[in-house]
Amino acid sequence: MIIIGAGVLILFMIFTFWILTSWVSIKTIGLGNIKTETNELMISVLIPVRNEGLNIESTLESILKNKMSSTLYEVIVIDDHSDDNTRDLVELIVRKFPHVQLIALKDGLSGKKKAIETGVSKAKGEIILCTDGDCKVPELWLQSYHEAYLKDANFKLIFGGVKYENHGNYLINLLNVELSILVMIGAATMNRGIPTMINGANFSYKKETFLYVNGYKGNENIPSGDDEFLLRKVKTQYSSGIGFLKNTKSIVETVPPKSIIELIDQRRRWGSKWKHHHEAYSKLIPILIFSINASAIGAFIQLLTTSNVVECFTFLGFKGILDFLFMRTATNFIGVKSSLLSFFLLEIIYPFYVVFFAFASNFGRYSWKGRVYEN
Repeated sequence: MIIIGAGVLILFMIFTFWILTSWVSIKTIGLGNIKTETNELMISVLIPVRNEGLNIESTLESILKNKMSSTLYEVIVIDDHSDDNTRDLVELIVRKFPHVQLIALKDGLSGKKKAIETGVSKAKGEIILCTDGDCKVPELWLQSYHEAYLKDANFKLIFGGVKYENHGNYLINLLNVELSILVMIGAATMNRGIPTMINGANFSYKKETFLYVNGYKGNENIPSGDDEFLLRKVKTQYSSGIGFLKNTKSIVETVPPKSIIELIDQRRRWGSKWKHHHEAYSKLIPILIFSINASAIGAFIQLLTTSNVVECFTFLGFKGILDFLFMRTATNFIGVKSSLLSFFLLEIIYPFYVVFFAFASNFGRYSWKGRVYEN
C-alpha cells in the first residue's frame, strides 16, 4: 500500500509542476483595450435558458452594461420550453433593446445543445459568445473577446474563467476554490495541446468553425458537454486555434448551487461526460486525481488502524504542499479568498468528495433544469 501511494504521489507531483509551468507560460490576451469601430467583428451572444426567471434579468443587464457599441453585438436568448416567467421577462427587455431577441425552441426540440444550434443558425455575428441564464458578466467581457479575436485571426475558440457569485458565504468560497483549480487545469492542459475542460458559462468560437466541425454531431444525444465536446472537435481540426483569456476582466460569475441536492446533481452532470471522451488523457487525468485522493483516504484510515504513522504523515504532507501550490495559484487568478483554515478543511473533505462523485457520476440519475437524466 505504501509503495502504491508513493508511486501515485510521484505521478501527482509531476502532474502538478506540469500544470503550473504551463499556466505560468500562458500569455495574457483580451484586455479590452482596443477601441471598437463599426466595421470590426460582430459578436452574437447566445444564452440558452430554461426556467431562469430568477436570474435572466440580471444576466441581460450585465451584458447590456458592457462598454461596446450595440452595432457590434447582438444578444439571442433561446428558450428551452420554460414553464416559469422567463419568456415574459426577456420580452420586456427585447422591447427596450432592439439588439436583444428571444427565440423559442420548436416542439420536439429540447436541451442545451439544440438551443445553441438554433441560436447559431440565427446569429448574425462572426463570433459566437456563450453564457448561461444565471450568470453575470463583467463590463469588459465583450471587449475582451473582441480584442482577442482581432489581435490573432488564427483563434477559432477562446474561453475564460468562471466563479460562483458569493456574498460572504464560507461554503460557497470553498466551492470557488475547487472551481478556480478546475479553470486553471483546463487552461493549462489546453496550453499543452491537450484540451480537457472548459465551462459553458464563458466560452466563444467563430461561427464558421462551429459549422465546419458540424457542431454537436456525434454527441447530440449526450445531455451535457456542449462545451467540452466542441472543444475537442475544434482542437482536432485546428491544433493551435484555441486560446484562454488569462485576465480578470473576462471572468464570469454564476449562481452557486442552492442546496446539497442541487450541488450533487450539478457535479454528477459535470462528471458524467468523462466516460464519453475517447482520448487516453481524458481518462488518465481523472484516474490520477481519483487515485491521489483515494490514497489520501487510505492514509487517513491507516493513521487510525496501523503503526505507519510516519509514512502516512509524509504522504499527506507532500500531497498537502502540492495541493497548496494548486490552490494559491488558481485562487490568485480567479480572485477567491483562500485561508489556511480553508486549505486544511479541503485537505480533509476533498478526498472523500472526489471519491464519492467518481462513483456517483457513473451511476443513477441526476436532475437538471427540471428534467431527469440517466448516467
